[in-house]
Amino acid sequence: RVSMNVAERIWEIEFSAEKNVFLQGLNHYLPWTVLLLGLAGTTLLYSVYYSAVSARRRALDLAYERKKDLHSSQMRLVEARLAEARLAEAQHIANVGSWSFDADQGQMTWSAETYHILGLNRETSPASYHAFLQCIPEEDRQDIKLQLDNVIRSGQECKVEHRIMRNDGAIHWVQTISRKDKHQDKSILYGTIMDITERRETLD
Repeated sequence: RVSMNVAERIWEIEFSAEKNVFLQGLNHYLPWTVLLLGLAGTTLLYSVYYSAVSARRRALDLAYERKKDLHSSQMRLVEARLAEARLAEAQHIANVGSWSFDADQGQMTWSAETYHILGLNRETSPASYHAFLQCIPEEDRQDIKLQLDNVIRSGQECKVEHRIMRNDGAIHWVQTISRKDKHQDKSILYGTIMDITERRETLD
């Protein structure tokens, strides 16, 4: 629509045409292109957001599981230490120590009360089969060794009373009971050692 001033009068000329005349080529598909791009962008943003939320949820679940496992492990450790403390106290009261011996590896373990009965210090005298034999007077040592070897071969329980010599030179009498673990193929002995010095002195 165009306005013109002719002979002191205002004339308006109006032109009209179909919209298709002006929409040619890319202009015709531009609205659909914008719509599709908008939908694609929205979908992409939603996917990124969903992935971030899912990753955070998985991280929280994993952290919770690890925390629960850690708590369970700590509880088991506390229970094991309590059980070990109760066992050590019971052995101390009964004056009975426990030990194990892996003949194949030559390794031996002693309980705290076994150290006490043998008169040895855990820090300065690591548990070993050699150290155990050294606590036995030389004249009795070979006999005890043969009896332990017989338990390994036969699997029969052995109960023997013998002397030990502590670091301070004192001679004590002990009762050693040993048995082979029948549930394993390895030559592993489990045993106890009890100080019976007072009983022997009473009998003598």
